[in-house]
Amino acid sequence: MATLNDNIKLNKPLYKNNPSIDKPRKDGNGQVETPQKETNELSAASTIIDIVDDNAKFEITKGLVNNIEQIREDLEELYTWTISAFGKNSATAASQGPKGDTGAQGPKGNTGNTGSTGSTGATGPQGPAGSNGSNGTDGSNGAKGDKGDTGSTGPQGATGPQGATGAAGSDASINVTDCKGTVTGTVQNIKICDGYIDINWVNVKGTSQTPIRCATQVIKK
Repeated sequence: MATLNDNIKLNKPLYKNNPSIDKPRKDGNGQVETPQKETNELSAASTIIDIVDDNAKFEITKGLVNNIEQIREDLEELYTWTISAFGKNSATAASQGPKGDTGAQGPKGNTGNTGSTGSTGATGPQGPAGSNGSNGTDGSNGAKGDKGDTGSTGPQGATGPQGATGAAGSDASINVTDCKGTVTGTVQNIKICDGYIDINWVNVKGTSQTPIRCATQVIKK
């Protein structure tokens, strides 16, 4: 059985790009910095084809390449085993053993504090109507009301009896005047004949005068 410690050897990357320098160097923290050209070459070397294809390089680096491949295989197996055992979520990563037996029941706890008053329940349904109460006593007479409006006109009464005959009226008269409008007499009667009309009249003294004859003329309508 082993435990992990905080003494991680590879706590820095193998190199870090620094375009402002001309040749590789270490910074103040011991970090290897590489110029832009070398950084690009390292990033492009994703395989070992250049080493294997060059005999001189292969003789020098074949042991190193073999050891790196063994480390890569071990890391791949370790990664697969870790995912299978603990999953990918570090917050819930734990190796689960078999379920243990149920423990004995613990002692009875103390009585808890009284809970807060619950909220008021909903209003209940309406109850049935109560029986009618007894009649109350008569109230006192109210004050005299205001005068009412005038009623509408009643129907017309029956026709009354005929009145007495009135006194005889005076005779009507037609004045005869001259050209200046002076009354010279009154007309007694008018006689209509074929072709003429006679107007009989008397003067202001009541004396009959010569009739005034007027010729007639038929007017066609």
